Amino acid sequence: MTTFGYRRFVSLIHPHNTASRRVAEKTGMTLEREVEWKNKPVCVYAVEQPAV
Repeated sequence: MTTFGYRRFVSLIHPHNTASRRVAEKTGMTLEREVEWKNKPVCVYAVEQPAV
């Protein structure tokens, strides 16, 4: 497993981009919320490593 030194990764994905949403979910990311970013709707997916 590769370690990047970050505890949290976030992806902003357009709601209609089902392929990217599936990839995010397969890598362990979960949908946190839907927001508007730069006047466009986006889904905020995130994954967080547990604190050690």
